[in-house]
Amino acid sequence: MGYSDLFDYHVLPIARAQRLADGNYSRPQWVGTGFTFGEGTFVTCWHCVGANLADDEVYFAAGRERGNEQSLRSWPIELRQLARDVNGADLALARIDPRFLPRLTLAADPLQWGDDVVALGFPHTLDTTDADTGDKRIETHARVFKGYVTRLFYDDYQRQPVVELNIPAPVGMSGGPLFNAQQPLIRGGQALDPIECYGVIFGEHSLHTPDGIHRHGTALLLDTLRNASGPATDGLPLAQYLERPDAKAPAPGDTAPSE
Repeated sequence: MGYSDLFDYHVLPIARAQRLADGNYSRPQWVGTGFTFGEGTFVTCWHCVGANLADDEVYFAAGRERGNEQSLRSWPIELRQLARDVNGADLALARIDPRFLPRLTLAADPLQWGDDVVALGFPHTLDTTDADTGDKRIETHARVFKGYVTRLFYDDYQRQPVVELNIPAPVGMSGGPLFNAQQPLIRGGQALDPIECYGVIFGEHSLHTPDGIHRHGTALLLDTLRNASGPATDGLPLAQYLERPDAKAPAPGDTAPSE
């Protein structure tokens, strides 16, 4: 399983759109990144999906039903039971209908200073123009950022300790998963070990130095993600919800990336 498979099935851009009478959607407004562990839960940042919706509006993740065989993201996966983490963290949990293999897992141990990390997401390209109409549009492009943990610190915005990284987190990356690159996460073919999530990107801050401006991505801690809960987890902490037997067993209709 490679990065392209993760972007096809597990790490997806999120859009806000109006659901039309014919079952289609109006032109979507891209709001960020989210990801699924594969068994029906979906995670993103609350600030990406916290806006009030009209009665005919929904949030959906944009997937590819046929994976790498499909060039466009024409598979809208609606986010159901979408709600903020009851603990007040900048996390939102939802349920989605599709199930994907392999299942991702939560890491057992948190990131430490100096750990190598990989962040996946869909940063926005804000200054693009529609070639046909001349209108401005937002495009999303899958990105992989590799770096390391520069420090653990208390963030006034999140009101809790967070992870600082030596990689940027441009607009649209919020809600993307963070993996520990020191683990054997992804190799050719199927993953030999579980792909473990260590946190969720929520933004970045700038450090002004004599050498210039350094942009640092920031991520929520593993424990913040493990303890997140809401209607989508039946009120259980996410870590406990993912341990239920039916979350681990393959279900009819599971979609698995092809080797």
